[in-house]
Amino acid sequence: MLIIFLGVLLVGFTLWVILLKQDVEPGAAREQMLRDLSAPKDVVIVFNSGGWGNTPLGQATDFTPVLAGIQDSLSQLGYSSVIIPFVRTPRGLAGKIEDIKDYLESFKYSSEAMANEVQFILASFPGKRVIIAGFSNGGGLTERAMKGLADRPGVDAIVAGVPRWYQNYTSNRILVLDNNGKDKLADGDIRAIAAAVIKAPFRWLQAKIGHRAMNFARAIEIPGHEYLWSSSEVGPPIVDFIDASFNHR
Repeated sequence: MLIIFLGVLLVGFTLWVILLKQDVEPGAAREQMLRDLSAPKDVVIVFNSGGWGNTPLGQATDFTPVLAGIQDSLSQLGYSSVIIPFVRTPRGLAGKIEDIKDYLESFKYSSEAMANEVQFILASFPGKRVIIAGFSNGGGLTERAMKGLADRPGVDAIVAGVPRWYQNYTSNRILVLDNNGKDKLADGDIRAIAAAVIKAPFRWLQAKIGHRAMNFARAIEIPGHEYLWSSSEVGPPIVDFIDASFNHR
């Protein structure tokens, strides 16, 4: 019982530390975004990470290899591209509380913000196309944003590891990856998810003690929730999807 109590206490303390941590401002940084969009690029990749959806692009190492693969696939077809991060969660504790409320409503508000951001890009820079890429929670956000963009041409989406409990929006303009059913989060395996969450604070603290950089989201190791570009269940489907989207539509 003492071990269980200490485990619960450790989880609660770690979550409180994470909630208090200050993060970057929500939404794409407008000035930087405008500079990037002004570059002569054919395709804009709007990306939202997992977790709180505010991981800087350079630190989103769980998905940046996939983003690089998307860019390479576009390049092979003759399209240049630029990545614009979409940051979901506002700064600090109040922002995280707002994000939790939005999370419980399946990203009702942030999906509207993302859809508006995409509409702004398409209206301000005619001729550009958009691919929205979302990982984990960011994938759930992306699917709902795509529902609001159903009538907007020139927008496709690639999502990976979307948690089972989201109300999925399906379309031939959305590629959904779940590691061929092996992702326990996408499958909704509560036991596997609970075990990963309980172990996470211990992995996070071990990393801190060992002076290794690890955010709390990365400490949650859910079986099958890793998406490798080299995997036959990730790279080839994305290549086929991009080829079909840009050559046959």
